[in-house]
Amino acid sequence: MTRADLKSRFLIYLFAILTLLAGCGGSGGGADQMTGEGSAELTIDWPEQTRLIPIAANSITVSFLDGSSVLQSQTVSRPPAGTSRTTVTFTNLPVRPLTLRAEAFPSNNGSGVPQASATKSVTILAGSTSNLTITMDSTIDRLEVTPLAPTVVVGNTVQLGMGALDLLGRTVLTANSTVSWESSDTSIATVDANGLVTGVAIGTANITVRESESGKSTAVPIAVTSATISSLAGLANLYINSLTAAQQQATVVGETASDAARWSVGPASPDADGSHSLRNGVSYSSLTNEQREHWDRFVRAALGTTGYQRMSEVRKANTALGMIRGGYNADYIYLGFVGRPTENGNWMMQLSGNNYATNLYFTGSTLKSSTPYFLAAEPQTFNDGGTLYAPLQQQHKAIQALIVSLNTDQLNAAKLPGTYADVMLGEGKDARSNFLTGTTDRGIPTSMLTGDQRDLLRAAIAAWTQDSPVGGPYQALYEADIEGTYVGFAGSPLMTNHGDYARIDGPHVWIEFVCVNGSVFTGTISFRSIWRDKSSDYNAAFGF
Repeated sequence: MTRADLKSRFLIYLFAILTLLAGCGGSGGGADQMTGEGSAELTIDWPEQTRLIPIAANSITVSFLDGSSVLQSQTVSRPPAGTSRTTVTFTNLPVRPLTLRAEAFPSNNGSGVPQASATKSVTILAGSTSNLTITMDSTIDRLEVTPLAPTVVVGNTVQLGMGALDLLGRTVLTANSTVSWESSDTSIATVDANGLVTGVAIGTANITVRESESGKSTAVPIAVTSATISSLAGLANLYINSLTAAQQQATVVGETASDAARWSVGPASPDADGSHSLRNGVSYSSLTNEQREHWDRFVRAALGTTGYQRMSEVRKANTALGMIRGGYNADYIYLGFVGRPTENGNWMMQLSGNNYATNLYFTGSTLKSSTPYFLAAEPQTFNDGGTLYAPLQQQHKAIQALIVSLNTDQLNAAKLPGTYADVMLGEGKDARSNFLTGTTDRGIPTSMLTGDQRDLLRAAIAAWTQDSPVGGPYQALYEADIEGTYVGFAGSPLMTNHGDYARIDGPHVWIEFVCVNGSVFTGTISFRSIWRDKSSDYNAAFGF
């Protein structure tokens, strides 16, 4: 088998000789096969190190789980050179269906971030022997390129870096040999095997990085200029200065609470002058080509790779809506500024359109806060140019996995009163007094969740925080608060019907997700959500 055959999967052949012993009385049939205890002997044949995917894996942790509870777990280190087989034995396993989980780690003791993982259902029956194979999928969820909005002067170079992250935003190790770089236009910019970009001519090119083990890739635009302008405040002012006087007046507003709260996620058809009564800024549809280039450079830099991609998918969904009903368009999106961007002062960027709004607060070019952040998806999935998009699929799956993991008693504790046809704290609900306090009607406390359920909670939070360029600090803050966090739901835990609602409510974090009937695609369910931070919405700058 060649390395190409192993391109995106780590094949660990667990030729597991499961010697399953019936408890008390040997091997019986019928009901006796589901009682007593069994044992399992797993023989692990390791691939050649040069063919091992991921290359960085040096130990495997094998666990047997009953539901979400880990019954037994053992870590096996890569054997020394010249040895390709190790054996691990499990005894006293209950005789019933279990889950076998394997995780590959970069260390030799099972510590660090898993590089690959897999699970397999195993039915433990008395007196039987099973041969098992587990396919280890890479845990890489996405790639991120730094810097977020690179620029380079003609004739100069800039070094790009790539980070591989798992679903929780943790760094996954990769080997240099699995990473490749490519320029979309070498007449504008070239890039070498290490991510070093050279500016060739004025213009913009896309630099794509690929990681072959996971099959993941991402692209970042690089602007080749004759002068260096790379700060966010500088890029913001390039856009603002390209606007007419009337457009600037609609785009840059005062630093007041009423101006900060002036965003909307409803239909966004512009007025004749390109403005909108419920939003700061002018519609992208009213901009010239030059203005659009400045808009795009700044927005890409401000949102970061993941955030920009999410916003773009929601915009594409609005085009799908517009094919059914007038008044919807990807270009009906508004960029405004609360305060004039400067290199040392405080200012806030607002970007809002139908089903989307983000509020990013900066000091100079340093991002301080990323909330409120509203995301919605109608339709749930759609095809654009032969590509299938599902803007909130990850958030939906993460919330759904968390709620359906609850057992009957936990569901009863998590059940919220009332019904929901939208999020509670959407636009216009900025007062901190709106957040719940105390312990009543907030759902189930984290103290009643298992370890695996807490991991599902972390993954659900990360589904929103990952869209922020400062998602890591947010995730760390919410992790520190985990013991004071509540999980609640209304409707069905499946999160598939109108009124199904879920909420994560902690000392700082506030995330809502709700399923509602489609307003344009009638007869379908759309998703609506909001992420707020109880302490730092709008960077706590406007007295809400």
